[in-house]
Amino acid sequence: MLQLVAENVRTYLLGSPAGWVDWLSHRLRYPTNQLLLDDQGNPLPPVPGEWDGWVRLVHQPTTKPPWVPTGLLPHVCWYAQQTGVAYQVMDQRVKPELDIPEVQVQIPLWPHQQEGSGALIRHGRGVIDMPPRGGKTRTLCAVQRNMSPRTLWIAPTDRIVRQTHRVIEGFFGPGYAYHQVGGQVPEHVARARVIVCTNATASMLQDEVLATRQAWIVDEVHHGASDQVRRLGERLPHVYYRWGATGTFFRSGLDELAMHALLSNVVYRVTAGELLRLGYLVPVRAAILPLPVPRLRMAARSTFHGGGHGTEGVHEHDVRNRVVSGVCAMLAARGRSVVCLVGTRRQGKILRDLVRQQLPHPASPEDQQVEFVHGQVEDQQVGQALDRFEQGRVRVLLGTTILGEGVDLPRADALVLARGEHAEVALTQAIYRVCTAYPGKSLSLLVDFEDDHHPRLREHALARQAKYAQEELFQTDRLSQLDHFPLWLDSLGVRDPRRPLGVPAL
Repeated sequence: MLQLVAENVRTYLLGSPAGWVDWLSHRLRYPTNQLLLDDQGNPLPPVPGEWDGWVRLVHQPTTKPPWVPTGLLPHVCWYAQQTGVAYQVMDQRVKPELDIPEVQVQIPLWPHQQEGSGALIRHGRGVIDMPPRGGKTRTLCAVQRNMSPRTLWIAPTDRIVRQTHRVIEGFFGPGYAYHQVGGQVPEHVARARVIVCTNATASMLQDEVLATRQAWIVDEVHHGASDQVRRLGERLPHVYYRWGATGTFFRSGLDELAMHALLSNVVYRVTAGELLRLGYLVPVRAAILPLPVPRLRMAARSTFHGGGHGTEGVHEHDVRNRVVSGVCAMLAARGRSVVCLVGTRRQGKILRDLVRQQLPHPASPEDQQVEFVHGQVEDQQVGQALDRFEQGRVRVLLGTTILGEGVDLPRADALVLARGEHAEVALTQAIYRVCTAYPGKSLSLLVDFEDDHHPRLREHALARQAKYAQEELFQTDRLSQLDHFPLWLDSLGVRDPRRPLGVPAL
């Protein structure tokens, strides 16, 4: 009988049938860009003595039994069932006794957040899968309140970490959590109930600090496919409680198994449609606009960046940027709070200047109706710009990926996708920027573009449209002419008070 000896990090495979581990290794693997392919896209035999380009998650050392990351234990059980191999799970993981202090903290929870936190507590390990804007951080805070372990809480970016730290302190008070930056760790940090930091910072923590942790939270766990997060997990063999949260429990690339190897068991899931029906999210009406531009004279397989079809056909395309700026200005003039996502800093600056030319000057000299934030802007300035947007003093907020996952902009009710890309995880995070319910907001808008002027851009545009079609919150309209956009807005009740109904102007 196959015995699966499960520890916190590794699960050993003992007594497997002859050849079965090799067979399993062939299933629990994923390709990298170093895999050699023939003209039809089929893998070529490896060059003798060189790596064949596959990452295998079944490890077969010569001096120890074969093992897999414990996150893949459900996968191993499934494959054993499918092949008729009898197995027994021998769980060696020990749930620790926690030194739970008296915590009198009120955390208002929506029903799905209450259910999600309860599922994490019951299972001890697992992932909550909630759509972006579903309240994952609040749900994890409820787990922390009820169990109060000494927790290492990681997130992929410093912006998400800072926002998380503010939320934790808002519930638990100053000093409950410590925001660690860099590898120099003050002595008192090991005594903190929660250490919150980026994935990169966590990888620099000393072993003696990690040894004080009783729980590990991986926010935005879809980033858990990285070697950095995997290595951190291996340095926490004593940690039983392992929790993850994401709004996109999938990967845009082919390395999804690596994410599952960290934590594969989804213990609670709620869909965007359910949150829409409960009133926590709002529906989105999307318009796909045609671009009256000639075909881009560039090789079909040119690169997206570095002067390729993305640069020439999207980020620095004069006509496209003028159309984008006109859309932003029109939405702002009709009272919408507009977020415009751009691909590069240069594109953002171009659009910022174009939109400013089309909107009235602000009443106050220190205010701007249009602002642009990116990774080179000081964190304090970015925070101030986001605050002004939430106060209604900024009508159009342009941003690079800095406005992606983890940034909460509940006031936003119109999104313009100017960057022209199609990676599914980033796209999903982006389109939910405008879905949060907010007083007076019953419908949000999304504007995207056909991008017919290059075959690769066309592929990207079709991939984005396919994504909208999959999302229950979204209803998409493809407009046949650019001048139909004002009429489309009128049909939704988003009228321009400066002109009569039915007069197009773009």
